[in-house]
Amino acid sequence: MKKWMFFLVVFSVILVLAACNSQTDQTAKKKEPKTETVTADKGSKSEENGLQLLDNTNIGKYLADSKGMALYWFTKDQVGKSNCSGQCLENWPAFSAKDFKVPDGFNLSDFGTIKREDNGVEQVTYKGYPLYYWIKDKAKGDVTGQGVGNVWFIVNSQTTFEEANANQLQLLEDAKIGKYLADAKGMTLYYFTKDQAGKSNCSGQCLENWPAFSAKDFKVPEGFNPSDFGTIKREDNGAEQVTYKGYPLYYWIKDKAKGDVTGQGVGNVWYIVNAGTTF
Repeated sequence: MKKWMFFLVVFSVILVLAACNSQTDQTAKKKEPKTETVTADKGSKSEENGLQLLDNTNIGKYLADSKGMALYWFTKDQVGKSNCSGQCLENWPAFSAKDFKVPDGFNLSDFGTIKREDNGVEQVTYKGYPLYYWIKDKAKGDVTGQGVGNVWFIVNSQTTFEEANANQLQLLEDAKIGKYLADAKGMTLYYFTKDQAGKSNCSGQCLENWPAFSAKDFKVPEGFNPSDFGTIKREDNGAEQVTYKGYPLYYWIKDKAKGDVTGQGVGNVWYIVNAGTTF
């Protein structure tokens, strides 16, 4: 009997110790600090808006958005102004983004925005020129917009807009006289009411004060018809002078900088030119 009780006591002690160990393990597990595996956020804002510099075997390096879609500029634009609207903008959607990073070789300070006049959208610019997509580019690496109409081109860090726009006529605006035609540097162009279509009647001292405008292979602003421009061969010096609707175009010697229109109305025979001019 005593032996049986001894084994019963030992067995009870074992059960008590086992229960204590189990409770201790559970308590330890409850106090054990929780750990989490942290992974990089691949969809971070900086990566979503990071511009890329891609490479094409035919055209070289070009700027693209974060998804690799090529970005273009329009030679008929001016610094700080888009001349692409309506159907043009449907074909060449504006590139808009905020807080983006730029590739090596580019300076972030060269990028900015303009507020579009037609829809109020903020469009990204590079060195003042608005950036666009091309509707026919469907995937990363597509550059089918390059050279379209000889006025749409890709962008890279070596792009020089001044050279590309060397013969781009401009349509500027003055608060008093409205819109007017200017050369690539913004110098105002005029016509002479004493001329006839296809003939200049300004020579000698007149021509010194009103130098003839001569240029080749120039592009015209939106709203003008290229077929309205031509040239005449001057009778006095054989120079080719550009005409608009047959009338020769001139500079004014007293205009010194872009935006000067001091020749407007001189002698009541000299006037600026715009798309609505009727001679």
